[in-house]
Amino acid sequence: MTRLSAIEALDPVPDNLALPWLEQRLADVEPDVRAAAVSALGRREAPRALVLLLSVQNDASEELSIRVAAASAALRTNPNTK
Repeated sequence: MTRLSAIEALDPVPDNLALPWLEQRLADVEPDVRAAAVSALGRREAPRALVLLLSVQNDASEELSIRVAAASAALRTNPNTK
């Protein structure tokens, strides 16, 4: 199973098990894996997911497209914007 497939397979996994693994994928060497992790975090409602998305959004060393995806996902995840 590839890392991308594993990220998709985590959707039904509880936050306490999935979030640590997704957090590690945010540091993956492959941009596609980092982008998939951002997308997966955007489907979570856990406060920790929002914190992780905001950290990616504010990471000046991250690729712009991934930072924009994180910002968009953070808006969808943030309970204050619903």
